[in-house]
Amino acid sequence: AQVRQKQSSQPSKPAKKEIPPAHQFFVSQNWKSLIERRPDVAPKAKEQERKVVGLVGRNVVAMDCEMVGVGPSGTRSVLARVSIVDCEGKVLLDKYVRPNEYVTDFRTPITGITPATFYREGVISEDEARALAAKVMEGKIVMGHS
Repeated sequence: AQVRQKQSSQPSKPAKKEIPPAHQFFVSQNWKSLIERRPDVAPKAKEQERKVVGLVGRNVVAMDCEMVGVGPSGTRSVLARVSIVDCEGKVLLDKYVRPNEYVTDFRTPITGITPATFYREGVISEDEARALAAKVMEGKIVMGHS
């Protein structure tokens, strides 16, 4: 009985006030509705832009090559990976290339390539890489090195 009296004699805590989460006030919560309400400022220019991208897009590619180091201090670079994408970022070619020379610097922090990389299935020779890249890029415009 004494325990009950002590519990009931303690003042009760006031109820916590419900505070709405701050993120509900951010613009990002209603970004879709904002975009839907945005007027088309220059619809003719937008249509023209789509036409140009559609015509050029089929013929444009970007190529990236990862290089590893060979030679006494690994300062001479040789091809270790070739990647080619189209204007929408679709991968057209992505292959690891086994160097003809002994690799002395894999440049792993930059390339992600390790000695085990060249033992994976699908690694190709430099000559195969050159032929595949030429076939993929035939008739294409290389916009830049990505």
